[in-house]
Amino acid sequence: MSTCSLVDELNSPDPAQRRSAVIEVARKKSADSVLNLTKALNDSNAVVRHTAARELRKMGMLAIGSLTKALQNSDPEIRMTAFLALNDLGMLKIENIAFAIKDNDSVAMRMSAVEILARMPQSKETRDLLGMASKDESRTVKELASKALNFFPFFREAESIRDHADQIINVIQTIPLPADGWKLKFDPQRNGHTQKWFVPKLDETDWAPVSIDRFWDDFGFKNNTGIGWYRGRFVLPEKPKMNAVELSFGAVDETAWIWINGTYAGQHDIGPNGRDVSFRIDVTSFLKWGTENQITIRVLNTAMTGGIWKPVTLEVIRLGN
Repeated sequence: MSTCSLVDELNSPDPAQRRSAVIEVARKKSADSVLNLTKALNDSNAVVRHTAARELRKMGMLAIGSLTKALQNSDPEIRMTAFLALNDLGMLKIENIAFAIKDNDSVAMRMSAVEILARMPQSKETRDLLGMASKDESRTVKELASKALNFFPFFREAESIRDHADQIINVIQTIPLPADGWKLKFDPQRNGHTQKWFVPKLDETDWAPVSIDRFWDDFGFKNNTGIGWYRGRFVLPEKPKMNAVELSFGAVDETAWIWINGTYAGQHDIGPNGRDVSFRIDVTSFLKWGTENQITIRVLNTAMTGGIWKPVTLEVIRLGN
């Protein structure tokens, strides 16, 4: 079919003919094709408009300008198609995502924007946008944004050497961690891990002095629920002849994530029932002997009292007779 005939078809009073012409125009994959498809985005018939948007998406980089402009189209489905097309091409800008987050007419658009933000490296811009989406009127959008905003990437199987040892376990030395000299800071935004509060060298001037082996309620934080971060230090003697060292917790109310010298060591995460359960974590490879060590513990409390309320000790283990 000639170009003139196609243009006539695009202006036909019959929507079915206009849709067929849109598909035929797209096959030519030319600048004129993009121009005619762009005009068809404003067709009076929704099927014709949506077909034109899908064909523009298939055109790829050739249609980048039209796809960017289509983000402003009055038809929510066209905006959505253009948004996804730009994402496919890797041409989606943060301002495009911000525009999508504010799209009051399309829950699907806002959902897609949050899903894309969740896969991006976190920055102030992405966190601000996720924060906006976490207040969305749609429960689905709100929950997805909140989950992405509070995503916690640290996980390590926290097994005790006692679980699999086929030899006699001998605890040859017990080293209590100091009860005093700790610092505590609460994390209402739950983003302390993105701020790297676990690094050994950190400005602690705005952290509260506390002790462990006591609830944080005892220091004026009564019934404080949420995330609290503890930071402490301890000195180890010269390295003894041993096979492993385990960090033993009497109890943490109620969930704990542990870093030793800036390296993630593991977690105790069995929910609220973990508040009075003792546990051990193998920290053999994270310790520095004959010098000072730094420890950070992220604690979650969901009800009533909270904190590292029982002693913490290092157990030096030697296997065999």
